[in-house]
Amino acid sequence: MKYIEYIRAEPCVIPGCPEKSDAHHLLSRKSQGNTERNDYFAIPICRIHHTVLHQYGIAKFEEKHHGLVNVWKECAYLLREWILRGLK
Repeated sequence: MKYIEYIRAEPCVIPGCPEKSDAHHLLSRKSQGNTERNDYFAIPICRIHHTVLHQYGIAKFEEKHHGLVNVWKECAYLLREWILRGLK
């Protein structure tokens, strides 16, 4: 299973959100002159919350959700779980 498929199969990072997830890339290689995205820095998030995340940015998005989500911790947790489950 590709990592990005694993991310898309996970629920939205917002607790209790029933919507289907997309992948949001926290980092891209664009800043390094390459437009390819680094899938290992992706989180699952529904389209509604994805739009809000882009509107607010990470810090304000996390603040808006009263600390219920930390996107970087969620990213690290998901990568760790994928490695431990041997899904590569």
